[in-house]
Amino acid sequence: MKVVIYSMVLMVMFSGRIKAQSDPMRVSADSSVMRLSMNDGKESQPAAFYTVLNEAGKPISVTDINGSVTLKIGIPVTVRSYFSRDTSFIVPDQPEFSVSLSPNVIDLEEVEVTSYTVEKLMTLAGRDFSSRYPTSPLLYHINAHSFIKDRKRFLEFYQMDGLALLSGNRNWSKWSFAPGGKPDAYFYLLPLEQRMSDRFGYDGEPIPYESYDESGGIRWVVMPFMSRPVYRGLEVCGPMFLKNHKYYEFAYSYDEETDEDYVVHFKTKERYRQEDAKNIFLIGEGNLVIDKTNLRITEVNFEFSQYHDVNFEIKREGRRKDVAGKIRMRFTGKDVFYPSELEFTCYYLGENWYSPREDPVGHGIERYEKLRFGPHTKDPLKEDMEQVVRSFDFVGMNSQAGYDSDFWRKDGHVPSTLYSEISRSLSTNISLEKQFRNNSGKRWKEWDSKRDTPQRVFPEAKDFDEGVERHENLIKEIREKRFRNVYDYLKMRKDESY
Repeated sequence: MKVVIYSMVLMVMFSGRIKAQSDPMRVSADSSVMRLSMNDGKESQPAAFYTVLNEAGKPISVTDINGSVTLKIGIPVTVRSYFSRDTSFIVPDQPEFSVSLSPNVIDLEEVEVTSYTVEKLMTLAGRDFSSRYPTSPLLYHINAHSFIKDRKRFLEFYQMDGLALLSGNRNWSKWSFAPGGKPDAYFYLLPLEQRMSDRFGYDGEPIPYESYDESGGIRWVVMPFMSRPVYRGLEVCGPMFLKNHKYYEFAYSYDEETDEDYVVHFKTKERYRQEDAKNIFLIGEGNLVIDKTNLRITEVNFEFSQYHDVNFEIKREGRRKDVAGKIRMRFTGKDVFYPSELEFTCYYLGENWYSPREDPVGHGIERYEKLRFGPHTKDPLKEDMEQVVRSFDFVGMNSQAGYDSDFWRKDGHVPSTLYSEISRSLSTNISLEKQFRNNSGKRWKEWDSKRDTPQRVFPEAKDFDEGVERHENLIKEIREKRFRNVYDYLKMRKDESY
């Protein structure tokens, strides 16, 4: 049934108004403090944790809890929202200025929609998604690739084909997602095939997995697939689940709607943008794609301006991480909704979240990841799932998988134009193909005789070298004898999901 409705709030839009301030304290000679506020015509309040974009549309900063942010004078910036009109301007040469986002007066527009209000649609779709999302561990075939780049070039590339183990646990408690021990929630990856480039610094020279300063503090650490804890945050507080709808505002997007799908915009409500606000781990906005035939959520796009560590206590200092970006999830299935694709882009606004290089802000570091989920199984080995979890936790990304050029010619899954660009950038001194061969069978994290103690796992080992040997032999046994068969089985079924 369709009805015609008239509304002035179907698409809420804002415009920016810049106002100079007098006699504030200038942060530095070449910077200015912007005060961003929201004005709905009744009251004005700080626009907390909104992303500021540069001319290329990439995040360069985020407003704080008071709606303030320090920006370099003379640069073009944009404040963008699904719920507002883009507000673009040149940062003025003055110590402080204000930008007020206020409602536009728009013409009445006749819009033909279904009889569902957005609230009713989200209730139906959210209830359906909540009832169909996996609630028990599942083992998936997965193909995933990632790269890190600065403003000038690619710095590393990695791709794996193997297995992913997801817990299906949507409940949150502190440290429940931490590796080691017995985590209640997890998202493990185990490579069975891999191709790994060298890791390069800004000067084009190879760098190690991690680096320490003189005091022993970590300067950088190259951790793969950091989308996993962000996806965990989405599992706990995402707008696709009915219980989380209280945290969000929703609105139809009629200009993006198609004959097959509704598109609903969402954003975190202003009162939940506080750093210590309950167990909310992603703050920002985005959209949901909902199939019109069955009201099922098939895609979630979340542009986050804040990520809060999924393991930290609610009010712990340092819970907020200085990153912003996008995570897109696609889902498939009938009785159960399984993840089919995860795409993740992350920009560093500070160094408090696994910085992959020193000074990531100054060099415009960007992290990109794409994970494609294939067929799955509930009972991969007909054994105690606790043992499976323990094996995944023990091996992790350090499966020492080999490189097979014939395999990757068939199962690359990286767009040819992108791969060519990556190859050209990383092949300055040695070809990317040769890097793959040189890194075949290597661990992601190199052994460090000064910091690693593999002999603790094997008390019978006489020294570090014997501990490494025993450790690597066990990894090989787990990889080949325990998981190779189920991997081969799932790959045979890949046409069902790919």
